[in-house]
Amino acid sequence: MQSTKYSFRKGFTIIELISVVVIIAILTAIAIPNYIALRNRAYEASVKSNMHSMQAAAEEFNVLTDGIYAGDIDTRVNQVNPAVVGAVGNMSMAAGVRVPPFPNTALLRPHPGFKNPFNRLDNVVGNLLVPRPIVPPGPPAAPRGCIYYSSFQADLITPSAHGQPASAFAITGFGATRPIPITIP
Repeated sequence: MQSTKYSFRKGFTIIELISVVVIIAILTAIAIPNYIALRNRAYEASVKSNMHSMQAAAEEFNVLTDGIYAGDIDTRVNQVNPAVVGAVGNMSMAAGVRVPPFPNTALLRPHPGFKNPFNRLDNVVGNLLVPRPIVPPGPPAAPRGCIYYSSFQADLITPSAHGQPASAFAITGFGATRPIPITIP
């Protein structure tokens, strides 16, 4: 009797390889959009935190000036209340700086994560001196991740300007694709 040798090749067939590639592609198509959405939500949470820091600075300005808000983030305390003198009188919310670190004359005391989460080199704070409503519909006209301070006169419609007193303020932040839906206050 003649003995036959069976040869078994080890490896994968082309069908098996294509099946694995298709499965990996499907998982990637599901995972990447979820990752991007999750990252953008985290960035927008950072912007909301920055908005609250700006609110704290605006309220501190209000306390230092006996109930007056700043016309913009560079308005000094003594411009709206000349009775306040010295180092405190020369303080403003941002003291002319738009990206941390802020000088000692700034009321804005950011937390360690205070930065533009979308673009670390871009502005974090700014002035938006426009009438209400502040948030336009559609995509943001401002840099993503930036927060804007707007101040209003007693009619709550007319914007205030640098060096002027204000009766109210609003802070608006811009997220990945649209303005953040909260406005402070």
